[in-house]
Amino acid sequence: MLETFHLHKDWKLVSVLRCTNDHVVLSLKNIQNGVPEIAKVISKRKFDNRVHHILSHLSDSNLLTEKRMRSSHSWVMIHYPMLNPLRDYVHDQGMTLSEILYLAENISEAVTSLHEHNLLHLDISPDNIFQDDDGNFLLGDFSNTRRADKKGSLTTITPYYTAPECKEGNPSFASDQYSLAMLLFVLLHDGSVPESEHGDLSRFLSRQQKKHTATDVQHPIDDVHPMGTPYPAVLYTHFEKALSPEPSARYPDVTSFVSDIQSCLKPLCEDSDYRLQPVDRDHPFYQIHTIEISPRHNFHFPTLLPEKVQAKKIYASLGLASLIMSLLFGKILSSQIHMSQNRNVKTATTSFSDHAEVTASANHPDSEHPEDLRERDNEPFCNVLDISNKQANTLAELLREEDISSGWNILYGENNAFSSLEELAEFPHIQELYLSGNRITSLQALCSLSELQTLILSDNCCTDLMPISSLPRLTVLDLSGNRDLSQVDCLQQLQDLRLLILTDTSVPLISIQTLQAAIPDCEIVY
Repeated sequence: MLETFHLHKDWKLVSVLRCTNDHVVLSLKNIQNGVPEIAKVISKRKFDNRVHHILSHLSDSNLLTEKRMRSSHSWVMIHYPMLNPLRDYVHDQGMTLSEILYLAENISEAVTSLHEHNLLHLDISPDNIFQDDDGNFLLGDFSNTRRADKKGSLTTITPYYTAPECKEGNPSFASDQYSLAMLLFVLLHDGSVPESEHGDLSRFLSRQQKKHTATDVQHPIDDVHPMGTPYPAVLYTHFEKALSPEPSARYPDVTSFVSDIQSCLKPLCEDSDYRLQPVDRDHPFYQIHTIEISPRHNFHFPTLLPEKVQAKKIYASLGLASLIMSLLFGKILSSQIHMSQNRNVKTATTSFSDHAEVTASANHPDSEHPEDLRERDNEPFCNVLDISNKQANTLAELLREEDISSGWNILYGENNAFSSLEELAEFPHIQELYLSGNRITSLQALCSLSELQTLILSDNCCTDLMPISSLPRLTVLDLSGNRDLSQVDCLQQLQDLRLLILTDTSVPLISIQTLQAAIPDCEIVY
């Protein structure tokens, strides 16, 4: 339980590229020869050995497979070659129609190879396409990959690209076809996703087809494409089929779909002046990324999210990734994680739980946490209350009357100046509290919160934990950065605790070992 997973001495950490609830993606450089690589660290609880065994034995040149793997008692680290991501290639070089069709062929072969081995990729998107030195396009990132006979909802999706049945727990071979079709549509239309009517893409595509009567590929209609690039109307018939909301209505396989697309567009390549190259990094093509979904938070992601959601309300959930990172480097990342995104390094203060969200640091006071969407019948519904980054001295300063009367049970109150939490005694149904970066000394008000499951108190001034020692449902407790904290014996009563973070405290090792013996099922990071 107390094992530490260190980077090998030959490798230097360059940046953290991605954190999710079950894995971390790192950019590394070999100290000896300077060769860069990508490493993914995965909790063994989330690692499917059968899937990995199949992937490691595939020889398809269009699949970005591992170079090596290292395993420990609790974690595995998989190394991959560092290749040029599709988004960077598009931004720097642009893509012609011929290159897009070549990509379609390469990725179709990769998907077919997976399907022949009874595997589903389930996350085909611009994030997971790469180009090698020979100009070939490869499909990578197998975080969502599973055997075709395995059902159940995904824990991560990519808005726009994920097939609707995946969100219902029924992924199939046709789901990969849907994602590939959406990717090709985006590449062929200046990086923009198709319009929708309440998430119904078929209506939009059908309108495009009916709007134009020409079907002869040699004489396409000029105004089908918004930029004037000539596409035949039949192209939208192919997309309508592959993007059908019903998996059974799609093509029998991805090869058939790509074959139709190529037959339709290859005759145009010589004369087409189309070039995909969105320069602005704020363009939706660069902003739509894989995100985690939490069933407990009841997030509803339609097939197409509203535009305002694209960049502002897509947050990566860290959860157990924080634990992975702490085991990698011997300390918890409760202060700052530097994440490379679109070549710009951004800083985020992290909260740790199975359902935690990335929150903006105090340097970004306008940031917000994603709130649950209101119910479709427009009844008032509030699950999350965010009062972070206000620099208030008390909760009372921030709790408006409507906040007090609403039914929230998750509170984000990070980066304020709270010293006590007396007002919380009035809210016995709170389940999650994120209160890092305050000045909290007294926890007395929390003793009555019998529903509390997640408590994040990093970077405060706590010393007496007795008030929370009898909370029956507490499973995640982050006390990192409470430098004067030295006594944790009372936490032995928390038999349901599964994650306890004690880095940057004054708790002696002997006390931690005693506590670990008392609650052996708890991961203790120190």
